[in-house]
Amino acid sequence: MDSKLSDIGRYRIEGELGSGAMADVYRAYDTEIHRVVAIKVLKEANRQDDEYYSRFLTEAKAAGILTHPHIVTVYDVGVFEDKPYIVMELVEGETLSKRLEKGEKFSIREIIDIFRQLTDALYYAHQNGIVHRDIKPDNILFSSDGGAVKLADFGTAHREGGQDAEKTQIGMLLGTPRYMSPEQAAGERLDGRSDLFSLGVVLYELLTGEKAFKSPTVATLIVQITSEQPELLNKLPAEVPRGVKHLLSRLLEKDPAKRPPSGKEVIDVLNWELEALIAEQDRKQQKFLPLYVKWTLMIGTIITVILALCLTVVLSLQTDALTEYAVDSGSSLAKFIATESAIPVLGEDWITLESLVNDASKRNTFQSLLVMDHEGVVRAATDPKMIGQPQPISESAQIVRRQQQLEVSSELLADGDIVFNFSTPILFKNTEVGSISLGLHQAALEQIKQVTAGLVLMVGLVIVVSVVVLLFIFGRVYVGQLRVLRRAMQDFKSGSLDRRISSRRKDEIGELFQLYNGMADLIQERLHLGSDGRQGEATSRQNAVPESDTDHFNAINSNEAESADEVERVEDDSTQVWSGEADEDADRTALFTGIDVSDQVAAAPEEVAVDQHQPQKKTEASVAENSDSDEQANKGEALIPDKMVEDDDDDATRLWQVPPEDPESKKEEGSKG
Repeated sequence: MDSKLSDIGRYRIEGELGSGAMADVYRAYDTEIHRVVAIKVLKEANRQDDEYYSRFLTEAKAAGILTHPHIVTVYDVGVFEDKPYIVMELVEGETLSKRLEKGEKFSIREIIDIFRQLTDALYYAHQNGIVHRDIKPDNILFSSDGGAVKLADFGTAHREGGQDAEKTQIGMLLGTPRYMSPEQAAGERLDGRSDLFSLGVVLYELLTGEKAFKSPTVATLIVQITSEQPELLNKLPAEVPRGVKHLLSRLLEKDPAKRPPSGKEVIDVLNWELEALIAEQDRKQQKFLPLYVKWTLMIGTIITVILALCLTVVLSLQTDALTEYAVDSGSSLAKFIATESAIPVLGEDWITLESLVNDASKRNTFQSLLVMDHEGVVRAATDPKMIGQPQPISESAQIVRRQQQLEVSSELLADGDIVFNFSTPILFKNTEVGSISLGLHQAALEQIKQVTAGLVLMVGLVIVVSVVVLLFIFGRVYVGQLRVLRRAMQDFKSGSLDRRISSRRKDEIGELFQLYNGMADLIQERLHLGSDGRQGEATSRQNAVPESDTDHFNAINSNEAESADEVERVEDDSTQVWSGEADEDADRTALFTGIDVSDQVAAAPEEVAVDQHQPQKKTEASVAENSDSDEQANKGEALIPDKMVEDDDDDATRLWQVPPEDPESKKEEGSKG
């Protein structure tokens, strides 16, 4: 590095920033534009090489066309006293290599974000026909806040298709060998895919903490780059997303045709992986149930309970209605059979009675039928074994209805069937001659109940599922909008004061967005006003009256206050503008606030003298009418005492001493008053 490097033209050298194999870098100040810059000056040894000399200037000028937020801007290129130089934007942050040397670790999210910015910068450069050719940690700079990154040192860059595009040879390697692409190491023609390989080497180093190619010599290093894969490529940490692993393996392909064709594809993959990673981290950090899930569970539970209650009520009402219908139908049938059996029972014509019962049982209309005589002995039955037996009594029967001359009971049979038993007397001219017991199946009734319950349950389930799905979808949509607001507020909190939400929703969410935008505008405006106010305060402190002058100023105020009190005692209401302490203070405030007293008095001493004597004139006119001390006033003496004028402080004397007045002009002024 040139130890005695003088200023370069309008750039004042302020110090050394670093040195590389090709050039030295200095911190400098642009005396015309008034900004701090970085100047790269070609090393003295390289100035003797015409190839280095011309390449340094030509390719720096080519890189100068690039303007991108993640590329260090080239301001100027030139030669001063046979010293080629490049003037660049000065980035105050550290390089990636320094942060790695300190052992700093980056999270997967930070790594993806860093490489997303770098790839965007490279894609822009490649679109403009510029290949960097020296991607390495030393050329990746962080901003002072550590968030944004910038790609530096396009001094070895070249235009694709330029005259020197095929001149790179092994004997003249441009770039850092450890991060070169195979085609660059072999001296072949380069395009943007060479930079993508070098970017992959840096990405590998960040993900694994190890160099991709570790050979200590250049020769063996080139062999590794052109023919060997990094040993940890298939053993990346488990937290690395699969998409990033696949992208890294493609970037490190030896054949450029197998790499991503451009940075655009790499950016798309990184954006996808970053969004997925952010969403996954948000889910892991979220210690509460999402609002849309709460809404769904709550509303779904409420609807389910309501539908269950409704289903229970409906089925209960249906069961009662069907039971009532079955009981009425069975009662009518039992009474009809009792009426038809009255004559055979009265005549004890058991054969005819059995024939009637057998015919009825063949129709399979009922489950059982028993006809008993007046002594309770079974005389006809659907089950022949029951004939001649006393009427059976069931202990499991439950009375459903009991009316005059009719009793209905429900019984559970051994086979699981449920029947209604109808018992009614056989009457002949209102005389009981026997009784019958009719059993009707409830299977059909239960089947109707089950079908109805199934249909109602299905309808309820469809309603619940539909409502839950709709609530989930709409809830997620609205929560997504709230997440937009939350991310905007997080960005604003982190310092992105220009972050605004551009959504134009016309609902409550839209009102929240507008409130946020208005709040952000107001806070940003107040911050700017506060900054301006602080600058104004500093200016006012610079223009403050010196302490010695302030002492005299206070003394004069005291004397003026005494004179004002005397005037107040003798003047009438019309002269109250001059009376009282408050008016005197207001007058002094209007006279002196915001005025540089020394400048005003020096510029217009006569005006100050007139201002000082205005109250004195009114004093003289009033005292002349009310006292015998007119002589001193008529002599035109100043309001300020002599001892103030004769003060030892010369500055105060210059400020406040009143020049002598002409007596004639004083009389004219008195008459005007």
